Amino acid sequence: MVRAGAHGEQEQIALQNNIVTIGWNEIPDIAKVRDRESLKKIYVEINPNAKGMHLSRMVGQLWDFAKEIKKGDLVALPLKTQSSIAMGKIEGDYEYREIAPNVKHIRQVKWLKTLPRSEFDQDLLYSLGAFSTVCEIKRNDAEDRINSMLGRTIDRKGTEKHPESQQQSRAAEENQAPQDLEQAARD
Repeated sequence: MVRAGAHGEQEQIALQNNIVTIGWNEIPDIAKVRDRESLKKIYVEINPNAKGMHLSRMVGQLWDFAKEIKKGDLVALPLKTQSSIAMGKIEGDYEYREIAPNVKHIRQVKWLKTLPRSEFDQDLLYSLGAFSTVCEIKRNDAEDRINSMLGRTIDRKGTEKHPESQQQSRAAEENQAPQDLEQAARD
């Protein structure tokens, strides 16, 4: 999950430009930062009063946004201006590029669907309501459940199966000889 400002001030820019973004506009480009300790030093130079858990959380979120999120990852953008959640797939690496004065740290996204909050089970809404700007929602099979809501099927390798290839696979399986099915089951 990546939020677009405490009050949704970046969400329209994010949706219109096919990106997710975080604040921290005072933080320079962190693409070449090699480790969390180096990022922590940068953060403390700019925010000298940051200490303890607050410092750890801020640095962790910046690090996750720039370094841990991968192409192909599912991303949720809870919208503040409407009772919906935009769902997308990450398509680009971290970039530092000014899209607007308050939008500099970005990741390219392919927006898949905007779902009304009413379509989400309460436990998912609680998770998507987390206080953090950037966090991974992984409890209660969240990713599989959301992929199902989006009509997506992901195989064990993390590759999306498209509906037409799923239909072809099912048709091929139905036409397979019994010994072929037994062999496939052993594999």
